Amino acid sequence: MKTEEKKRRYAALMFFQFRTVKSGSSDRRRVCEERIILFETDSPRKALKLANKRGKEEEFSYTDEGLKVFFEFIGIKDLIELGVSLDQDEVWWRLVEKVNPMENRDKLIPREDQLRVFKVNSNWRRRGRRLVPGKSKRRT
Repeated sequence: MKTEEKKRRYAALMFFQFRTVKSGSSDRRRVCEERIILFETDSPRKALKLANKRGKEEEFSYTDEGLKVFFEFIGIKDLIELGVSLDQDEVWWRLVEKVNPMENRDKLIPREDQLRVFKVNSNWRRRGRRLVPGKSKRRT
């Protein structure tokens, strides 16, 4: 009789791109999205498989003002297990080495008003074209 394995928590750092095509040519400079997803499964291999499946499921495309827009999954940038040493509300961790981080905190930590949650991002536009179209026009 097989022992039931305990589900473990994983977080995947996923990487996507918005690619536009006009007159049959793709743009080279692209807006990209990094996204962290959380899920439970019983092994790292299954976690990777689930993360890749989820990435492909998130892809979509549509036409916007004469441009064909593709939201494409590029791949998994990192995958970590959120082990028992982490609290339930922790979603990611990374160890980095810095020189004098406390002394350089003004360079490392943005002002509160510069945090993304406080910035207005309405349809990022550059050179008259929409880079990150709204989801309301989402079509496959």
